[in-house]
Amino acid sequence: MFAVGLDLRVELRREMRQFYYVSWSAVVGVVLLRGCQKSAAELVQVYLLFG
Repeated sequence: MFAVGLDLRVELRREMRQFYYVSWSAVVGVVLLRGCQKSAAELVQVYLLFG
């Protein structure tokens, strides 16, 4: 019985870690996307100013 509970806890911890990684990579991806969009917009503005 104890082994089953321990196994379940390990499984739950693994799930949580996976969820943690997925949410973190999602946040990082959104931030990077926003940054790329912002720098692309700035590049376009500079290009329009000097082009």
